[in-house]
Amino acid sequence: MKRWAIIIFVVVFLFAAGTVVGFRIAVGMLKDKVVAALGPGSELRELKVGWNSIELAGLNIKAPKDWPAAKTLEAERVTIVPSLRNLLTDQIQIASITIEKPYISVLRTPGKLVIVPSLIHPGEKKPREGETSGRSVAISRIELKDGVMDVYDATVGRPPVRIRLEAIHAVVRDVVAPV
Repeated sequence: MKRWAIIIFVVVFLFAAGTVVGFRIAVGMLKDKVVAALGPGSELRELKVGWNSIELAGLNIKAPKDWPAAKTLEAERVTIVPSLRNLLTDQIQIASITIEKPYISVLRTPGKLVIVPSLIHPGEKKPREGETSGRSVAISRIELKDGVMDVYDATVGRPPVRIRLEAIHAVVRDVVAPV
């Protein structure tokens, strides 16, 4: 009887250890995919996956070549809370995104405002004409806490004039974007 208890204990221990190692490997792979999705030159200090949220710590997205600032986005912490209810539908639902101490640089050109170009307009992914993925991302709430924004206004002159906004606290609700 004692022998069976030892065998069962060893099997349970090996299963638990394998689960922990597998989880760590999966988190490492997810971190690599997140950094790749953020674009070239992006950095992420830490990725924490919890039961109901994903936390990105030390997020830094470097600016493209002709950008007036060194970076387009930096955040101390980004917490994403997905909605598991819509997991099997064509719509990706995110309950909330909270961004703590973000820095955002924005470029204003005649006729448009460009924000984080590597995320909004990635150079590699250009859909073919008339082709849609059928999926969309719906975000119920985006919250910025204690943010800083540099707006570079190229409509005023060359080089673009920098306007700095500090201590930004904002909430944006019900955002829907195609994937």
